[in-house]
Amino acid sequence: MRAGSTKRAAAALGISQAGRAELGISRLPLDPSLFEWAPLGSARNVCIFHPDHRFSKRTCIEAHDLAGETIVDIDPQFAAHQMNFNALRFAGVEPDILVEFDCNGHEAGYVSAGLGISITNEIIAREYAAFHLGIKPVEPSALYHYVAIWQKDRAFSSALNVSLEAIIVAFSKQPPARGC
Repeated sequence: MRAGSTKRAAAALGISQAGRAELGISRLPLDPSLFEWAPLGSARNVCIFHPDHRFSKRTCIEAHDLAGETIVDIDPQFAAHQMNFNALRFAGVEPDILVEFDCNGHEAGYVSAGLGISITNEIIAREYAAFHLGIKPVEPSALYHYVAIWQKDRAFSSALNVSLEAIIVAFSKQPPARGC
């Protein structure tokens, strides 16, 4: 199991074992010996930026476009950081990181203040609608597969079935992952 999936599995298992949650939302890969899941959707990388940024005139952001940009990014311990910056370095671009944070959501405030741009995925970026940020696809992009998860062999009550169905419906109303 990869380091990122181990952390997600440990966090999700801790929640399930402690009884604080019956269902969760996570990304694959997960350990099938610990969890069962139902697919929710996929997401590709997007760049978020202040609406006045030069990227607002582009249809797609490519790695070379990020040269010289100040970047707000999630901590290097997260797989998303490694994927994003490996792609930049492969394209010959060394990232100029202004701020690193340890939890999704923090980048929206920094970006809306005009302190830099950030790369996240479409599902997370949808949560920032109130910030009125610019959002454009990024290439190269990772593809993230989101799932509803529960502890393996958990017996489902009718309330859990209704909850799972509601989560699946909510994700199904989102547009599919798209690239440039």
